[in-house]
Amino acid sequence: MSIPGIIPAPFIGAAGHPGFTVSLDGTRIFKPCDFKEIDFYETTRGRLAEDDPLARFLPSYYGKTPVAPTMNDKNRGTAQNVISLGNIQYGLLNPNVLDVKIGRVAFEDNAPEKKKKILTDRAKSTTAYQYHFRIAGMLLQANSANLVALDRKEVYTISPARFPKYLERFLPGSDFIIPAFRRHLITWVIDDLTSLNQALVGRDVYFIGSSLLIIYEGEPAQLRKMWEQYGPGGSKENLDTLKETVYRFKLIDFGHSYWSPNAARLDDFRTGLRNFAMYLTGLRDVGSASLESIPTED
Repeated sequence: MSIPGIIPAPFIGAAGHPGFTVSLDGTRIFKPCDFKEIDFYETTRGRLAEDDPLARFLPSYYGKTPVAPTMNDKNRGTAQNVISLGNIQYGLLNPNVLDVKIGRVAFEDNAPEKKKKILTDRAKSTTAYQYHFRIAGMLLQANSANLVALDRKEVYTISPARFPKYLERFLPGSDFIIPAFRRHLITWVIDDLTSLNQALVGRDVYFIGSSLLIIYEGEPAQLRKMWEQYGPGGSKENLDTLKETVYRFKLIDFGHSYWSPNAARLDDFRTGLRNFAMYLTGLRDVGSASLESIPTED
């Protein structure tokens, strides 16, 4: 993929999706996508003001990018559809990334029955069917030179019984260099899940297959430096700066999303946000949590 005026470098998404590139200055990513996702971003740009409560949870969108086919392109001679987005990971040295797919339903209402059955059975093998959210990907910094990633097939083996173990792999443990950081991180995620849920009240938006990216600085020396500069004991402004410096929370993946009323799909999505926040609240306040404590429909 060749973008005039920009020399892209490889970029790895948490869920393993191929084709992403990042600008050399690191501020933007370039994502191949279909017209549905382009239309969602274009429509969103026209509908949401900068101060809209929902806007802060979406990636910065810089529009469509002209792409020239190269000899390495699979469909040689055919231009690709690529959008330019703000790089959510920018400013983090070694980000730890969790991709959480929100919602039970992973297909559109008019999907073939065979596809509906396949995706429903897949949802039942994970936490998605009962709790409306599941882990879709994870990237962890084992150290500054190594990256640990979940296999894309492995994420479909994360049943309700196995979910706590996998989430603990992402969260800082008791042996983390800053033990108190864990509670702050979980609180930030809970607050953002709650705020996003509230921002969606009454929206005419239809989400299918969208994810949350939850990211924090995985470079121990950098995190310690920021903690000592802005951590507990400082002002609220300092704590806000710490959050902005070492943590990210964004909603992504809109290839099957529309600005169109669909109360059932919106409720499915908001239920996932609420349930994940409920689980994390127990984890933060009690030190352990069980998915079984979350009310389910069946």
